[in-house]
Amino acid sequence: MTNHDNATTLILLRHGETEWNLSGRWQGQAMDTDLSDRGREQARIVARRLQTYPFGA
Repeated sequence: MTNHDNATTLILLRHGETEWNLSGRWQGQAMDTDLSDRGREQARIVARRLQTYPFGA
């Protein structure tokens, strides 16, 4: 049996959908475009899922 006591979990997230995504525009580091309605809902879903996740350092 394998011991997973020292295992590390890595959670990767992308940004939610933005208004620029909808119009096919490119965005980069200097842009801080607003989330679309769908992007805000995506953020709420992720927040709910991670709310009880036992994060540790």
